[in-house]
Amino acid sequence: MEDLETYELIEYWDLAITQKMTDGTFHSVSHHATIKWLDSRYFEGLIVQQQNGASFKVLSGNASNGPYNVGTMTFDVTADDGSVRNFHGDIIDEW
Repeated sequence: MEDLETYELIEYWDLAITQKMTDGTFHSVSHHATIKWLDSRYFEGLIVQQQNGASFKVLSGNASNGPYNVGTMTFDVTADDGSVRNFHGDIIDEW
């Protein structure tokens, strides 16, 4: 019998990640993301920066309202050099 609590949903996102530069200005960078939902709130996946093709693995993430809902999201990514970064932001459009 199938466990409905452990479904798999894969989504493809276009993300704009805004980063603060060393001169204090903000720069928005376009990314593509492939997100695999582990349950109704938590996800993992892969993010690719469109400008230079750099990829980042999403180690773990969660969204306040799960897929398809406006809210907030938090996720950790690891880069090819092994560094880990944390991102937190608002979901301003339904996905």
